[in-house]
Amino acid sequence: MPENRTPESLLMFLQEQQARPRQKPPQHRWPAGAFHNPQHTPKVRVPERPAQQPPAGPVRLPGTLGAKRLKVTTILDAAELLAISAPDGKPRITLRIRLPDRSVTAEVAAKSVRKAQTAIREQGRDNVVVVLQGNIVAGDAIAEAGLSAQPKAAKTPQAS
Repeated sequence: MPENRTPESLLMFLQEQQARPRQKPPQHRWPAGAFHNPQHTPKVRVPERPAQQPPAGPVRLPGTLGAKRLKVTTILDAAELLAISAPDGKPRITLRIRLPDRSVTAEVAAKSVRKAQTAIREQGRDNVVVVLQGNIVAGDAIAEAGLSAQPKAAKTPQAS
């Protein structure tokens, strides 16, 4: 048992214990004796041991909540979005978003890319915020992604 009894160390200890392969006790096959007569040995039915059920899953700390999905919202560079081609005949476009530690991909409608590009050209790339939203899934992908370009609100001068 770990000396440090924080919830994290206890969780790590339990997960290590569950991950270790369990050793079965040795099954002895005793040799039959010299005077053993199989006809006089009573035949007894012994019920089999029930199969061990696998662990229910990872140990949950108090206060741990479950979620169906993880929503992600990210701000994209408007100038980089202008450089992407969005042909009319193609229904969806795959975008690759670079992060400092990894890259994620998102498949968005080509129509939304064209609309965002139009808004950037009309308002100027410094006056538009390009927002990508979706659900992050395994494999560093954003599923059900949507892209929108919103004009920035003009700053109103404060009255003195």
